[in-house]
Amino acid sequence: MNVLAIVIPHSDRHTGDYTVLNFPLGLAYIIGVLRQQLPEANIYIKDFSIGTIIEEHEMKGKLLDINKRFKPDYIMYDAMITQFTYIKILSRLLKDIFPKSRQVLGGSAAGSGYNYFLRDGVIDYFIIGEGEIAIVDILKGNYRNNSSVVVKENKKDPERQIVNDLGSLPFPSYKDFMIEEYVKGNYDYTGWRYMPMITQRGCPYSCNFCYSNFGKVVRNRDVDLVIEEMALLKSDHNIDSIYFWDEVQFLNKGWMEKFCLKLIDKKIDLKWTCSSRASLLQEKDMSLLRLAKRAGCLRMTIGIESGNQGVLDRINKRNSVDQIENALRRIRNAGIKASGSMLAGYVGENEETIQDSIDFANRNLLKTSFYCLIPLPGSEIYRHCLKNELIKNEVAYLEKVSLLGGDASHIVINLTDMDDITYEYQIKRANALVANIKLRDILNYYGVIKGLLVHLKLYYLFIKLKTTKRMFETP
Repeated sequence: MNVLAIVIPHSDRHTGDYTVLNFPLGLAYIIGVLRQQLPEANIYIKDFSIGTIIEEHEMKGKLLDINKRFKPDYIMYDAMITQFTYIKILSRLLKDIFPKSRQVLGGSAAGSGYNYFLRDGVIDYFIIGEGEIAIVDILKGNYRNNSSVVVKENKKDPERQIVNDLGSLPFPSYKDFMIEEYVKGNYDYTGWRYMPMITQRGCPYSCNFCYSNFGKVVRNRDVDLVIEEMALLKSDHNIDSIYFWDEVQFLNKGWMEKFCLKLIDKKIDLKWTCSSRASLLQEKDMSLLRLAKRAGCLRMTIGIESGNQGVLDRINKRNSVDQIENALRRIRNAGIKASGSMLAGYVGENEETIQDSIDFANRNLLKTSFYCLIPLPGSEIYRHCLKNELIKNEVAYLEKVSLLGGDASHIVINLTDMDDITYEYQIKRANALVANIKLRDILNYYGVIKGLLVHLKLYYLFIKLKTTKRMFETP
């Protein structure tokens, strides 16, 4: 059995830049499972991220070259729905060049958008949810017994599949990818030789702008396996840090404590960053935050979204402005850098609510960015847009989104109480006003004496970044 796996490039959500590489962790897990369960499969991987293959003629040239030496029975790729147009172009090229091959699409593009691609009749299988079990069923011909696999003749809605025991999965198949290209790309962009990892899957929260491919059931990996994988990446690829891509960390405090203690005990000596949620970081968690710092945690990102309580409530964030402010202060008191981004453009947003977010960022010393809301299939806000006919033609809308590659620095749709010109001006104004942390903000936040010390520390860090040629303090 011949299997062709294609890595689809994704643009950076901050800049729209396709040259910023993101390691295909999901596909690496899939390849790892296939190596384990179907060792007889002949797998050929073509990475369109490296080299930034985004134009149709470039895709066609690469695929024609593959066709000269490799005849796949199956072709698999995963993507986000923000790559809608790319997927349509790629799938049609694959059909023309490899007419006898069967195509498999995974990722959130399949989970939230399979209905759009079914209309074309080009892609044969869609995997809804986590793909490690489904891909084996497809390649073995058992897909009819897997309710997460969508095919043209499906008569009922699919069920999202999750892997209950993450410990049953092998490590991502790093050996099948050009890891050094990704590590070097990360280093060139940030100054850190980091790689992404996950310690868990799932998110129990229901923010109205979000679609989670991993579902609401949270499952943690075994601590020892996570640390073993970290050590493997360090020894084999000379990395200096890990960026944990978990949707929300510190849900399982017992797991985190055990992880940090073992990381310290084993002297892995890797720095790491993660994301969490304000309501999970209470005063009683200060000892755990300090332990995370000892274990190498450099930065924690909080999903802030807005400094206006009304907007937070409409988003269904289930956090208060005070909770977020307190969480940021606790993270910093533990010696960890606190960061977070702002999501602008939700229903009811106006000039006053954006000003609230600017004021929040400045008084909390957040050197952050404001991003425009892009409603995506599977989210509550997308359903709102369809119900209220704010999106009249879904295909045209998704093509518009994918034209930007998911770059959230641009306005795709205006759901606010402002006209387009005012909305765009307010976003530019907000980003300009939070671009630099001023001395008066530092003194207001910390007090005069501590504030001056922090100001000197920030200046020292600025000099250090210049001398080390690092662009960022953390991965």
